[in-house]
Amino acid sequence: MGYAYLDTRGRCLDRGIESGDAIADRLDHCTIEVAVGDGTERHQVLRAADASGVNVKVIDEDGTTLEGRELWRRAEGSLGFRRWLPHGLKLPSGPIDDYAAWAIGLRYLGIKPSDVWVDPG
Repeated sequence: MGYAYLDTRGRCLDRGIESGDAIADRLDHCTIEVAVGDGTERHQVLRAADASGVNVKVIDEDGTTLEGRELWRRAEGSLGFRRWLPHGLKLPSGPIDDYAAWAIGLRYLGIKPSDVWVDPG
C-alpha cells in the first residue's frame, strides 16, 4: 500500500510503500485530514483512522495508477540513462503505489498532476 505526504500546493514531502498495518499505525501520529483511495485496502486504514479520531476523506482512485506513472516519469524517468529513452519506454521497475497515493492526494487537493512541481531527484 502506498502513502504520500503532500503540502497544500501538492508537492510530495515524503512517500513510500508499506503494509496496511504500518500505514494504519502512522495514523496515530496524524493531526490532519487523510485522503485514502476507495480501493480494497481502504478498510484497514478507515478502521485505524476511526479508532484514532483522524478525519478521513475517501477519494475515487480510478486512473490514479496512470497518473502515478506520469508523476514517476517526471520524477525518476528523467534521471540517468532514462532521459534518453522515448517517453513510452520509461517504465518503473517495481510498484508505484506511492506515486498513485500522491495522485490520490492531488485529487483531494483539486490539483491536476500536470500542474504540480516534481523534483527530479
